[in-house]
Amino acid sequence: MIATYNAEVARLPLKPEALATAEFVTSDPRRIKWSSSLVSRLERGQLGVFSTENMVVSTYRPFQKAWIYYDKMFIHRPGQMSSIFPEPNVPNLIISVPSPGNVTPFSALMTDSMQDLSVTAAKAGTQCFPLHFFDSGEGDEGGFFADQSGKTTQRYAITDTGLKHFLDAYPGEAITKEDLFYYVYGLLHSEDYRAKYADNLSKELPRIPRVKTAADFWAFSRAGRTLGDLHVNYETVEPYPVTIKQGDLRLADIKNPEAFYRVTKWAFGKNGKEKDKTTVIYNANITMQDVPLPILLLALTLASPALGQNFSCRIGTQPACLDYGDKVCSSSGMCVDQNAACFDKYQCNYEGFTCKSNVTECAETHDALLRKHNELVDDFNENLELARGMATRLDEIETCLLYAGNLDDAKSCGR
Repeated sequence: MIATYNAEVARLPLKPEALATAEFVTSDPRRIKWSSSLVSRLERGQLGVFSTENMVVSTYRPFQKAWIYYDKMFIHRPGQMSSIFPEPNVPNLIISVPSPGNVTPFSALMTDSMQDLSVTAAKAGTQCFPLHFFDSGEGDEGGFFADQSGKTTQRYAITDTGLKHFLDAYPGEAITKEDLFYYVYGLLHSEDYRAKYADNLSKELPRIPRVKTAADFWAFSRAGRTLGDLHVNYETVEPYPVTIKQGDLRLADIKNPEAFYRVTKWAFGKNGKEKDKTTVIYNANITMQDVPLPILLLALTLASPALGQNFSCRIGTQPACLDYGDKVCSSSGMCVDQNAACFDKYQCNYEGFTCKSNVTECAETHDALLRKHNELVDDFNENLELARGMATRLDEIETCLLYAGNLDDAKSCGR
């Protein structure tokens, strides 16, 4: 990407004057994706420099991590992530919830890394509430979480006002801002809370009530801490001891692990004509038994949005909808396994077709609409400035005409 960008900087002097920069540069999405800010840097002749320090692990979807090249030169509108994660090795935690206006069901996810805009919701994006900010700003003390202004120092995102609101409700309790942070996370996972405020959660950010007793507060705080630790450290926690029908896989002779463990499509077992939800068929090689229902519900609720989706693909100019495990043939006749390509990478650049997930398409549609919105805002601001200038000039002409003593003076007012 950086090499492509730098090559376009070198090639820019060849651009015809009448041609817009965005129309002159290469538009191959496999090599680079242009934004208005990157085009502006290109026009200024600013070169990109690759640095391994900018390679950061991020959360692309729930429980699905991906590398991101975090360089503000190439990231369009990075927002406040640099004041939440100022350095790759600086620890912090984020509670993410869908932004107002999402059509996806409400969810909450705690992570310890930068996130994709659509990590918990595809339509209106995700709102992040960190444990700490890294800045010197005092922030807005009027709300529950502080504003994101300033730089350099570490402070809790929960304000003193927010903490006092809860200390007043539970006199004598030694509640810290960290305790309150985990209380919020525990409460957001309460089925009673989600059911009671379902209508509000579909239209606005969550409001955090004070539960009746200090004992209830601590119960939610401890639950949120335990759940947060599970969600953040899911790669290292002890697996739940379900029974593998095929036996201990650690003793199996698995010649091709990638193919052996690949997920095709989860399915429940059967008990006669009824589904046996304590048995989960992971794939043709692995069947899990004795799965407690609460564990299963948690897994299905928090699984990546990619799971359970079909992929909307095109083969040449013809659209096709493919389920997991299907194979797609390119125009050259070579077949590629959709799981290995689309599921892992979300976009296949094989000759003859491009395959993207529904989530990716939604995110790209959102980005396109946002870019269009920003362009319209820029046009509006330019026209507004032009209108203000014309209004000022009109006032000057009217004043000149008002005091004109003869026809020649009046004619000179428009010059």
